[in-house]
Amino acid sequence: MKWWIRSQHPAWVVGTVLLGTAVVIAAPGSTGLPIPSLAGPTAFAAIRPYALVAVLITVAMWASVSAGHKSAVLSTTRLLKFYVFVSPCGVLVVCGLMIGAWAIVAGELTTPLQLLFRDLIGLLGLGLILVSFTGYRYAGISSTVYVFVSAIFGRTSGGGAYDSALWAWPIADSTAFDYWIPAAALFVTGALVWLLRSRDHYSRVMINQAMDTRRE
Repeated sequence: MKWWIRSQHPAWVVGTVLLGTAVVIAAPGSTGLPIPSLAGPTAFAAIRPYALVAVLITVAMWASVSAGHKSAVLSTTRLLKFYVFVSPCGVLVVCGLMIGAWAIVAGELTTPLQLLFRDLIGLLGLGLILVSFTGYRYAGISSTVYVFVSAIFGRTSGGGAYDSALWAWPIADSTAFDYWIPAAALFVTGALVWLLRSRDHYSRVMINQAMDTRRE
């Protein structure tokens, strides 16, 4: 456990989750990062704090896991693959506990916190898919690119509860269940892809080790 703490700096990730959740709680609902919009009723749209914080947390987590991957002490393949999956789950657990604590203190669960949790589920799932095939570089980039592409192209002119296309769920200001489906599907898919890919990778490593042992 000591080598994992030294190499992956989980305290920084937990701190990012706690601070980011606090920012989402404190930020006014109308604030956001202005960005040009090629769809929707207006020329500019705003990426709300919950989406920006979800990107920040996702990138911080993959940067932490990547740092541990490069460390020489992480030579055990099974442990490395194990922490690649545990880290996203840990982020969701910490964020969920923070949200639950706020709901108990405030007596209600605010909409931005629900949207933050939804975006984390989807973006972490997207990262799990990419890290299984391309490595950590694109796992970290994917969340940033997807949120900004959603903001530019994903707005709709219909208004109401469905202010964004379903594929642009990261920037949807609605808690409608339809926007949770693609996010949850991404995480489940990411978990399955990671499981299958890591199992195949570990099997190849064990076969190579066995062959090397026989040669010796």
